[in-house]
Amino acid sequence: MARFLTTKGSLFEIENVIQRARRRLTIITPFVQVSDDFARRLRDADEQDIEIRLVCRVGSLAEKQKAALAEYRNLSIYDDAKLHAKCFVNESGLVLTSLNFYEASEQNNEMGV
Repeated sequence: MARFLTTKGSLFEIENVIQRARRRLTIITPFVQVSDDFARRLRDADEQDIEIRLVCRVGSLAEKQKAALAEYRNLSIYDDAKLHAKCFVNESGLVLTSLNFYEASEQNNEMGV
């Protein structure tokens, strides 16, 4: 059953999608600047050999972020220069949201389902 999510609710459910992934995790978001909390969750998923796919605007990634993402063994990055969608998916759940995987978005008024 779909539920309306506030910014905090979206963040909570995105964290759940990451933590509950067992084989695959797909993150679709144009802009990426991973917070420390989410970096830890991704690192945990990577260490559990979960296949992580990130679809983003690669040209918008800061060099520091590119270097941090390059450290993940099981992460593949796909470029979509016109991407605007935001979706976080594992085998059993998903979050559709206006929230970018960007630390500053955590302070905005966002929504999701």
